[in-house]
Amino acid sequence: MQEKVKLILEELEKTFSYRDILPMKHDKNFIFVRDKRLVNFSSNDYLGIAQSKHFVKKFLDQLDLHRIPPSSSSSRILTGNFEIFERFEYFLQHLYAPKKALLFNSGYHANMGVIDCLAKISNTLFLTDSSMHASVFDGLRISHAKFKRFAHNNMQELEILLEKYHHEYEHIVILSEGIFSMDGDICNIKQLVEFKKQYPNVLLYIDEAHSIGTYGKNLLGVCKNANLVEKVDFLILGFGKAIGSSGGCVICDDVFRKYFINKARTLIYSTAMAPISAAFSLFVFQNLLNFKPQQKKLLKLTKFLKQGLIEKNTDFIGDAHIICLMTYDNEKTLKLSQKLFDKGFFAPAIRFPSVPENQSRIRISLTANLTQQNIANLLECL
Repeated sequence: MQEKVKLILEELEKTFSYRDILPMKHDKNFIFVRDKRLVNFSSNDYLGIAQSKHFVKKFLDQLDLHRIPPSSSSSRILTGNFEIFERFEYFLQHLYAPKKALLFNSGYHANMGVIDCLAKISNTLFLTDSSMHASVFDGLRISHAKFKRFAHNNMQELEILLEKYHHEYEHIVILSEGIFSMDGDICNIKQLVEFKKQYPNVLLYIDEAHSIGTYGKNLLGVCKNANLVEKVDFLILGFGKAIGSSGGCVICDDVFRKYFINKARTLIYSTAMAPISAAFSLFVFQNLLNFKPQQKKLLKLTKFLKQGLIEKNTDFIGDAHIICLMTYDNEKTLKLSQKLFDKGFFAPAIRFPSVPENQSRIRISLTANLTQQNIANLLECL
């Protein structure tokens, strides 16, 4: 078996698809890789919360370690349920009323668990945007769900599929993202809701991992900003990006919440998230509006970068704080990533299977810790 694994690794190297985990240290907008100091253009800590020593200290100063231990040591179904989990879920319920919240260990766990549960409901078809996160496709495949892809953000192609299959299936679940993690554009939530009105057997499933904390007047994502939370059946939140913590949840109605508690294997058979992580996530949500200046700066930096790329006639995609420099070819992508590395910028190559084949790119992920000068220096290097 080991010899076969070696052949697989050799093939990955030949096709410029090999990956490695690098030793790193972090300091605000800088990252240290093998002691080389680089400006970090790959962080998902969009508001700079995880790197804010002042905010973390503020959290620790009010933390009651007698009530919030560092580990749960058990599934929530057994003895791993703590008051902080219910407090956090209740607070999210308040923000996304009238929906309920159910915590998972991560957004990945939430997608896997929820999709597996929905796939068990007979005569259900999933229609998924082709650019959905890997956790969604893993959930679909592992559960042997019936699903069809539609071209990324292509509402015309989605409508053709709906018209073709809405009589054949009792339930159709449309899967999309608020802000797409690898394309940086925004879903057409209003059109998706219109499809739900037009086809009564349609349910909407939106993953807001990259839009929570960054998008909307209340920093609560695309659906909340459009006042359409009630129309979305399953809203997935991830706390490992702009929230600067870990964990995830599904926002749904009470019937589905009870169903997931009873059937979601990633919830039932997994040790619950560390209570201290839930406490930090709750603390962030309680203070989220205080980060509006960081959100404003993020928008300003995004505009500055996009304008610079347009002036340089650079091929890029992205409407929000995720901007992708399109290189298409694995070898070209790696060479550009290495060039940026040598010049003091950390911007890894994104290749298949993270993105479709022949769609390789450099994913520029902006955070509020960056400066316009950082971006100007990057543009000069391109």
